[in-house]
Amino acid sequence: MGPQVIISKKRTYSEACRDFGFTFVVNNGEHLPQCVICTKTLGNGSMKPFQLKQHLQGCHPELQNKDREYFKLKQNYLKKTRLDSTGTFRQQTDAIVKASYEVSYKIAREKKPHTIGETLVKPCMLQCVKLVLGETAHNKMTQISLSNSTIRSRINDITESIKKQIQLDESTDVANLSQLLVFVRYTTEKGIAEEFLFCKPLQTTTKAQDVMGLINDFFEDSNISWESLVGVCTDGAPAMLGSRSGFVTLVKQKNPAVESTHCLIHKEVLASRTLPKNFKQHLETVINVVNFIKGSALNTPIAEDIKQHLEGLEEEFKYYFPGIKNESNENKLIRDPFQRNVDDVPDAWQEEFLDLKNDSAAKDAFQNMELEEFWTQVRETYPLLATNALRILVQFSSTYLCETGFSALVHLKTKARNKLEVEADLRCALSITPPDIEGLVIGKQCQKSH
Repeated sequence: MGPQVIISKKRTYSEACRDFGFTFVVNNGEHLPQCVICTKTLGNGSMKPFQLKQHLQGCHPELQNKDREYFKLKQNYLKKTRLDSTGTFRQQTDAIVKASYEVSYKIAREKKPHTIGETLVKPCMLQCVKLVLGETAHNKMTQISLSNSTIRSRINDITESIKKQIQLDESTDVANLSQLLVFVRYTTEKGIAEEFLFCKPLQTTTKAQDVMGLINDFFEDSNISWESLVGVCTDGAPAMLGSRSGFVTLVKQKNPAVESTHCLIHKEVLASRTLPKNFKQHLETVINVVNFIKGSALNTPIAEDIKQHLEGLEEEFKYYFPGIKNESNENKLIRDPFQRNVDDVPDAWQEEFLDLKNDSAAKDAFQNMELEEFWTQVRETYPLLATNALRILVQFSSTYLCETGFSALVHLKTKARNKLEVEADLRCALSITPPDIEGLVIGKQCQKSH
């Protein structure tokens, strides 16, 4: 007798397998059972009810009482995430794409050239992985795309993911192109937040109409109502504050209730320029001393000397900052409602004010919270008082964020990168809102990089 040839029976998938949480993939013409929960693929010989049930009970005991419809939903999700019919899953590719996004975001946050990804970051990464983890890990890492064009695309995606008191300023970049920077302050559930809104080039002139046109277009594209705007803070330039055609005047045509704020920093500079010579010397002394004190904690006692100099400047600054001593009842109410009298409160708010003043829980909260956080927390309970308070508190007092933004702009747009469209990079560098990289990865295919 010749040698016996044993031919194993190839098993095929049946709908009954779904009762145990299994679908199948085809490999070399064979049906291989695959768990829709953990995506583990078993051999063809395991296409037996008792073995599939054994896997379900052993690996996913909490799901053994689920019906077929539950596993069908899991199977449908699995089909969407599968890249091909061999059982290679998108979860693996997702990690590669996610790594590309994470590195791109870091490059933008650090305001580095996009080419650094393929010229420095990836070569160093590959060398380290090869030395520490070996050739297999090195080969996997080569799939992470960090080319110049990929970095740019990733940054653009991230800025869309990240995208309403306005703070705005205008300056010129290294290519002599005027850039308009706009920041916002807005209320959240926890308080008041600040965020980068946009950066757009002013292609022709820097007149108020040009600024207004860019902002109005952004509002329309983003479905932002001018009615939601409560204040504008600018540097006080004629194009911003002109009584006839200034930007603030144009904004008030959209929403007459908007309040205008002249940047506190700019007002201080203007005030210092008009000081008598002896007072100006005092101010310069104060500035030098403050810088010296900030250099070491041991210098703190010198602060008393500074106080004396500041008192000498008080009268001159009153001209530029009227009303400091004569604070309105409205502002006093916002600053400490529990120290105010009912006679100081408008009639429409008095009932709500009395409820607040006698609310012991609110008083405790006021003692332990920042002012902005407190008024945000009581917004639903005392809407009239809180809405008015937040309307005042949400306004910018200076354009300091814009100055910070222009510093980042100078760092980003160098002579070697004078053609760079900076908005996407600036948003990544300046925004406090983290991007939804997990959401961006969904739907992306792995793009291998050379």
